[in-house]
Amino acid sequence: MVKSIIYVRSLNDLSQLDNVTLEELKDFINLLTDKETKFYNIYKDKVLNSLIYVKGLKYDGKLIGIGGIAKWYCILPHVFYMIKDEYQGQGLGRILVESNIKYAEGNFKILLNVVDKANIRAVKLSVNHGFKVAGFDKLKIYCYYPLGELDWFAKLAIKVRTVCYRQF
Repeated sequence: MVKSIIYVRSLNDLSQLDNVTLEELKDFINLLTDKETKFYNIYKDKVLNSLIYVKGLKYDGKLIGIGGIAKWYCILPHVFYMIKDEYQGQGLGRILVESNIKYAEGNFKILLNVVDKANIRAVKLSVNHGFKVAGFDKLKIYCYYPLGELDWFAKLAIKVRTVCYRQF
C-alpha cells in the first residue's frame, strides 16, 4: 500500500497544495498521455488556471496520483482525480475522493464531477462515496455531491452542467 506524507502549502487565499509542489503537479500533468488526459478529463490549463485544492500521492518520492478541486466554467467546483495505471486497485482513488469531500465541506454547497463512461471504476468510486448521477451523454457521466441542502442555484448549476435532466 502506498502511504502519503501530508503537509499543507498555501498558494494563495483560494488554493492549497496538499503533499505536492506546484512543479510536481505541472510535471505530472505534462507527462499524461493524450489517452490519459481524455480518459481522466484532466487538462493542464483547465486544472492549473482554476485550481482550488489538490492532493498528491507519492511512492518512492514519485508522484503517482493526483486529486483535487478546480473551479471550472467560472463558478462551479469540479473534482478531478487520477492514479497512474500501475498503482490502481489499491484504494488510492478512495483517498483522493475522500480528501476532496473533506476539503469541500464548509467551503461549497456542491461538488460536480464529470467522468468518462469508459472509466467504470471512477464512476463506481464516485457513486460509492455519495456522488449522485445527474445525467449523461454518449461519452460522459455527470455527477454531483450535495454538501447540505441544495438551494435553487445549486440545482440550476446541476441542470445547466448536465445534458440529461433525470434528477430534477
